[in-house]
Amino acid sequence: MSLLERTLPANLYPITHLLPTGQLILNLNNNATIYDHVANQEYLLPNVPRAVRTYPASAANFMWPLTVANKWLATVMYCGGCV
Repeated sequence: MSLLERTLPANLYPITHLLPTGQLILNLNNNATIYDHVANQEYLLPNVPRAVRTYPASAANFMWPLTVANKWLATVMYCGGCV
């Protein structure tokens, strides 16, 4: 993955969430991408501002619950990190 090359040296422990589509949302260093492993395609997201969010300055993160009320919308939240 080109994402791994772009995010050196802070890419050893990516923050990863499985989306309802079967794709993965990955956060490495200050980069984020949606990765489709079936098509081997990356969809770049805007860079994470002002800080590295993965090891060694890991941020707390979670995916909001997927419910009928929110129409199964996947929302991921990253908190903190090191500036």
